[in-house]
Amino acid sequence: MSEVSKRYAYSLVSVAKDEDKIETYKNEVSSLLSLLRKNKEYTQMLSSPFLNVDKRLELVKKIVEPFNKNIQNFIFIIVKNNRANILEDILLDCISLSNDQLGIKEGLLYSAFKLSENEIETIENTLSKVEKRKIELKNIIDKSLIGGVKIVLGDKIYDGSIKEKLKQMRNELKTAGGNNDGN
Repeated sequence: MSEVSKRYAYSLVSVAKDEDKIETYKNEVSSLLSLLRKNKEYTQMLSSPFLNVDKRLELVKKIVEPFNKNIQNFIFIIVKNNRANILEDILLDCISLSNDQLGIKEGLLYSAFKLSENEIETIENTLSKVEKRKIELKNIIDKSLIGGVKIVLGDKIYDGSIKEKLKQMRNELKTAGGNNDGN
């Protein structure tokens, strides 16, 4: 989190907290982030120095129309203050701060290929039971894993990857080989 994006995120999350709607705001911010990621040209236009502020605000009005009034105003402020270039970071910080407020722990789920939403949800549910709190995982592709998954959750690592299993087998073979009396 950059200091600037963090300040903006704190402001929106504190409004959400005051309204007791942190989860609702988080879901809307997630939807907005998804929309911006699918339409990269929106962020480019919102931060373009070639468009005057009025034109950018006109575009914002169209983009944020389906979202609640406070989120709309929040995005207007970001664009007016020429911070649209860090809008994605601000939204990610909002999600992360919301998760902190909701007691949700975020983690990274490494796999050799993209997992389906069902597979991710199953892993999240299983891990939530182990950790005794709600877990949300972001899937990251790491071809070096060969297969299986590796989960990084704070300072804990759950490694069920084929790469790790091969490493363990190699270490066991080295250890067993070292105990050999030369026979």
